[in-house]
Amino acid sequence: MLNFSAPFIPQFFNAQVQDLLPFCDYIICNETEAESWANAVGQPETKDLAAIAKAIANSPKSNGSRPRTSIITHGAESTVFVTSGNDAVVVPVNALKPEEIVDTNAAGDGFAGGFLGALISGRSVKESVEIGHRLGAMVVGQVCFSIVPMSFLYSDYPRLVHNTSGPKSTFCERMAQHKTEQSGLLSTANALYITSVLLLA
Repeated sequence: MLNFSAPFIPQFFNAQVQDLLPFCDYIICNETEAESWANAVGQPETKDLAAIAKAIANSPKSNGSRPRTSIITHGAESTVFVTSGNDAVVVPVNALKPEEIVDTNAAGDGFAGGFLGALISGRSVKESVEIGHRLGAMVVGQVCFSIVPMSFLYSDYPRLVHNTSGPKSTFCERMAQHKTEQSGLLSTANALYITSVLLLA
């Protein structure tokens, strides 16, 4: 999996990104990163996220026996993903109210961690995107991201993952009650921490 991470990555390191793409089954980026990639490679459509996702998904791949899926998030707007050889799929976002948004830093990392954890656990791409939305929403609902006790994640994160269509999870509310002194932006390491908890649950 490759996460573009920031618009300057495909803008200034396009050669390196293009070298990596053939070996990636999943590509995640947001709308500005997608536009930056499209401009860097000379794609005619630089604003059409579905077209960009399709171009990324259908770009050359080293292992042709496995398809590539590209996922483009767009903040409070719908996420779009394309699996090579297929049409774009649009996944709506349950947008937060303005007063519920505290800090948008690391929302993308939260999405990526939730998506990857769910995908590895056997969920479909669409379900994994929905779970990524939930974890991203949890991140923007607080300042930075607090690492919580392992026992808490054992009990609540799997429930978040396996309850995508059920009653609203109390994960965010309980998260606020279990903050620890160890906090910081949800980095890739923290996303992988959450993913490892999911896999062990």
